[in-house]
Amino acid sequence: MLLDGRAPEYLAHDSLVALVIKLFSYGKALASICLGQLILAGAGVAKDHKFTAFPPVKPALVASGAHWVEPDTSNSGGW
Repeated sequence: MLLDGRAPEYLAHDSLVALVIKLFSYGKALASICLGQLILAGAGVAKDHKFTAFPPVKPALVASGAHWVEPDTSNSGGW
């Protein structure tokens, strides 16, 4: 699970990107939330995968070859 806080400029750390590439090449499951998806985009492993994310992340994901899916923000009526 790739997490992020409030410092996206640190996401492209070489050792982290190298680890993601290695895990992806081994076929390991990768998951990310929030700005952590920028790690997958930066590692080049987002291509041809579906993503939804915090809207400002969309350009980086699309540029990396990912398929953007608009988030479902509908209310089920139970809230």
